[in-house]
Parts: sequence; structure tokens; C-alpha cells
Amino acid sequence: MNVAPADPLLADYARRSWHLAAVPHDIHMWRYRVEDAAAELGADSDVCAVAAHGVTELISNVYKHVAPGAKCELVVEKEVAALCVRLFDTTHEVPRVQTPDHLCESGRGLWLLREMADDLGYTLVPAGKWVWIRMTLH
Repeated sequence: MNVAPADPLLADYARRSWHLAAVPHDIHMWRYRVEDAAAELGADSDVCAVAAHGVTELISNVYKHVAPGAKCELVVEKEVAALCVRLFDTTHEVPRVQTPDHLCESGRGLWLLREMADDLGYTLVPAGKWVWIRMTLH
């Protein structure tokens, strides 16, 4: 997992963003919105699929580890030759990628996401943190 040294939102690139509440029954809607935004920004179907999986994991983690219904900001952004999906929440709890126990029903989401994306990381900011994934655009 990487830690970005600067605020990733200062860049001037094509982006889509939304404010949302982390609730399970809305995740399918956010998957579709992120897939559509990624495609509009030039992502192929493989990158769109990883982006959709990523937003599912990121929102689920906020629901589980921050609070049900926690307020978030979701950003899908084109960065020259990459697509970045990031989610802001108001805690400073650092996400941990764990080696999965294949006999457990949970605990492998960030590990799987790290394997699928080209980069996974977080950026701590005064008001909370951004957790992000980045995929190369082909």
C-alpha cells in the first residue's frame, strides 16, 4: 500500500465526483455510476470492472469501519494515462491490507483490490483520509 505525499485533488484533470452516504443498498448504484464515469473518461472494460469492484470495497469498508451511513466523497479522475478512484471519509484510521485467510468469510477485500489495481493507497488529510486505487489506461 502506498501513501501519497500530497493532496491528490489539486490536479487539474477530467473528473466526476459525488457526495454520498455509505449504505449497502446503494452500492450497486455507485458501481454503475463509477463504471459509466470511467468509460466516459476513456477506460476500457477491464479498467471499468476494477473501478466498479474498487468502489464496492471502499464504500463497504467505510460502512464497516467508520459508521453505517457515514458521509463520504467519491471521485473518479483521469490522470494522464491512468484512472484513479478515491473515496474520502472522516477518520484517520489507516486501511490495512491483510493476507487473506481463505477459510474466513471476510477480510480479503483490500488484498484482492491491490492485486487487481495497478496501485492502492491512502492519503491522510486534516479532515480524514482518501483511500484510492489507480489503474493504467490502455
